[in-house]
Amino acid sequence: TELLGDTKMFIDVFRDFGELSSRQLISGGFDKELYVCGFNGSENITRLSSVDFAAKASTVVAVSSVAAWRTITDDEQYLYASDRYNHRLTKIAKSSMSPTIFIATYGSVGSGAAQFNNAWQIALDGSGRVWVADMGNHRVKVHSAKDFSFIKSFGSLGKSSTHYHLPTGITVDQAYFYVGDDGNNRIMKHGISTGAFVSSVAVNINTFGSLTLANSDRFLFDAYQTISSSSPNFNDVILEKRDKNNLQVLSRIMVMPENSVQISTYNIMGNIA
Repeated sequence: TELLGDTKMFIDVFRDFGELSSRQLISGGFDKELYVCGFNGSENITRLSSVDFAAKASTVVAVSSVAAWRTITDDEQYLYASDRYNHRLTKIAKSSMSPTIFIATYGSVGSGAAQFNNAWQIALDGSGRVWVADMGNHRVKVHSAKDFSFIKSFGSLGKSSTHYHLPTGITVDQAYFYVGDDGNNRIMKHGISTGAFVSSVAVNINTFGSLTLANSDRFLFDAYQTISSSSPNFNDVILEKRDKNNLQVLSRIMVMPENSVQISTYNIMGNIA
């Protein structure tokens, strides 16, 4: 595919070994907006155009009120964000980002059903539920997307197939949820209904990697940082594509700054989507 501004797109169809078969022009409006945490060093969430990355709208809130939005997800009407410093979930209307109108906030620091200890990546499923990697409590929590009321949780501190150690990543499909179990250097796959363990695979992390996950119909994607083999003063940021069935790596790249061939200065600050 090739985008032509906001209203047109080419779709190229290939056959055999890359022979161009046809090209179709599709016209219409395309929703191409990005939501970015910490844009230009701010503590806000900013809506950007994916064409030229121009800022279109932003939350406006005191740093003391929302200090660390680092992972967000969304549906048609709302943004859902984990506020790590205040150990809570927040829900924001897309139509009224500036000034911020909180539709709901939920949580405080602690280990109870209504609490979090560094809520990391969050994900929405197709049943109106928010899944949270509750990193400091070594568990995965499930809440209602409507009012954030607690539904259930999975896991506790440990290394077995029912335990986690500092989980940072979470993604969900219709049948399974996948956990980036950062402290145990692995990705875990569980049945969505009961949390039954299905499989796991090791990930080559040699530091706290901020392991983050996303999925499509066929693939699981993960990104993490690891101490560079070229210099202990730098991190390598790795992006991987995996088979969702067996979790095996299909492709892997190192995300590098433009024109850099060896050393990266990047760090993962949010989640992949």
